[in-house]
Amino acid sequence: MTTEILIEDRFACEPQKLFEMLSDNAFDDALMKSLNMGKELLDEAPKSAGPEYRIRLTSPEPIPAIAKKFIGEHLSYVETRTWNKTACSNQWVIVPEVKGASVEAKG
Repeated sequence: MTTEILIEDRFACEPQKLFEMLSDNAFDDALMKSLNMGKELLDEAPKSAGPEYRIRLTSPEPIPAIAKKFIGEHLSYVETRTWNKTACSNQWVIVPEVKGASVEAKG
């Protein structure tokens, strides 16, 4: 099953200025640090339209005991961000990381 989420924000500045700030990995590092999110840069690929980053983000919030077997101590996911300078936009692909055993439910 695929879920698409569209988020649209408005900012009081020129699109190019905002794009330069948001697509800067150092800015994002500081943002994630302020949110106490763990961040690990897995890959960085410079492309003609803009940079592409593959990162692992880890939530600081503990996972309920029942889910720790499958998820681990904290929720983490790998996010691929593809930036487009021409359109001043980006796309995200988020893949949750689920560890451990498979789940079987019966009723």
